[in-house]
Amino acid sequence: MKKFMLIGLVIILAFAMLAGCGTNDPPPPPPPPPADENGEEAEVLGPPVHMTLGHSFPVHDLLAMSMQEFADQVEAMSGGNMTITIHPQNTVVTSPDALPAVQDGIIDMAQGALTFHAMSIPSLLGFDIQGIYDPQYYWETIEIINPILERIMNRHNQSVLMHFDTANSIFYFTSPLQVTSPADIAGLRIRDHGVWVGRSIAAWGGHPMTIVPPDVAVALERGTVDGGFTGWNFVLANRLFESAPYVTFADIAKSSFSPLTINLDTYNSLTPAQRAIIREAAAIAEQFGRELAESREDMFIQMVLDAGGVVTRMTEEQTQAFVTASMALLDEARETTDDLGNELIDALLSAPSRFNR
Repeated sequence: MKKFMLIGLVIILAFAMLAGCGTNDPPPPPPPPPADENGEEAEVLGPPVHMTLGHSFPVHDLLAMSMQEFADQVEAMSGGNMTITIHPQNTVVTSPDALPAVQDGIIDMAQGALTFHAMSIPSLLGFDIQGIYDPQYYWETIEIINPILERIMNRHNQSVLMHFDTANSIFYFTSPLQVTSPADIAGLRIRDHGVWVGRSIAAWGGHPMTIVPPDVAVALERGTVDGGFTGWNFVLANRLFESAPYVTFADIAKSSFSPLTINLDTYNSLTPAQRAIIREAAAIAEQFGRELAESREDMFIQMVLDAGGVVTRMTEEQTQAFVTASMALLDEARETTDDLGNELIDALLSAPSRFNR
């Protein structure tokens, strides 16, 4: 009998101890974060995110390929936690409405030429004064101006993610013409891609005509313009060399500053880990684009020659004459722009250059 009483007492004490553990002991620690492939703790990214990106280029264009590389890197680096759907070739946004579309959250990210917004955003007009920076030092120039550009973009609810080599400027004409001085283009109707680009052309003696990208090929074929002035990549992407095969590399500027920007509300909604991936992927894609641009200039030249065209290059001395003429616009530009715009002009002029400005 005593034996059974002893067993019962042991059972009662055991239940009491279990009950005490459930009420007085601290809760067990949470499980550790998942480990990555190297056995180290992986950072938790947060809820899955899907974003949209728009641009105006066909998918085979080097800028389009750079943005696809960016989207692929984001998805791969996040393990599928972040995905980006790209809408190319004006299917959602065009280059002229890319900036307001991002600002208003119509699309999360977009790439477009800032030159189209210099009238509505005077801070940007300095980019379009041809010769204000030397395209040979384009990436050094970007490093100098990027903090100011970021402040301008922040005013419009977006942030700069990456830049592109939009290709050195060229003149392209429907009739045989080798450009060696401003006198060669005097009186010619030349397609520009922005107000202050047009004013630079006017300073050289040409008649600028602003035509949106989808209409340029028709304008050349109908003789609405004699030719155009922009980066060779634009001419390549739209195959304008087929109707305007007389090309002169001017080396005055790049086609335009055309960064990929992201809506600030979208960006701020991401976790720090997600934002870090976005930035790293953008840096990788930017370098990818730089290398791609370097490999494509020779291809463009060969395609012009195959189309029966002629390709020439201005010398530095010849280019200086164009730079000198367009620098006469600086005083008017300073009066037209705002505080950040004048900072931008100063920064552009402070970048290294082969030319007197």
